[in-house]
Amino acid sequence: MNLPVMNLKSLGRNVLGFLAGSLIYFILVLLPFAGPLLSGIAAGRIAKKGPGAGFFLGAFSGIAGACLWAYLLFIVLDLRLDSFFSWLFLFIFVLWNAASIIFAGIGGVLGSIAAGTERLFSGPSPGAVYESGESVMTLVVCPDCGTANPEENIMCSSCGAKID
Repeated sequence: MNLPVMNLKSLGRNVLGFLAGSLIYFILVLLPFAGPLLSGIAAGRIAKKGPGAGFFLGAFSGIAGACLWAYLLFIVLDLRLDSFFSWLFLFIFVLWNAASIIFAGIGGVLGSIAAGTERLFSGPSPGAVYESGESVMTLVVCPDCGTANPEENIMCSSCGAKID
């Protein structure tokens, strides 16, 4: 069985996305729909994974944020379940967070899609290597107009500016 290898940068993005999403969820969960959605979008954009991974990252960020709220309410503030209204509050709390976790997951999908389109429209990066068939060709991006030129060009093929 081959497990996917995750490099340190990817792991760091996942952890940072999870922590940021959890904190944003904890702060904004009381905003109906928008708060959890924003927490998921932040987690998905930071991690820059596919939509499936974005959903799980957003949802797990929501779960962690809900656990922080539960800790705050039931441990720090010592909320007791000794009356009908306290049980009703617990029921509403669970339902609210269940729906919010789903919205955080949807936000994670949207954030990961947004991170993917960001790479589509950013154009070629300076010094990038692009494969074309069997041969590999290094392209240099013109600092003036952004056109990709073969490495051996001294001048830009589009605007004529000198390429460093």
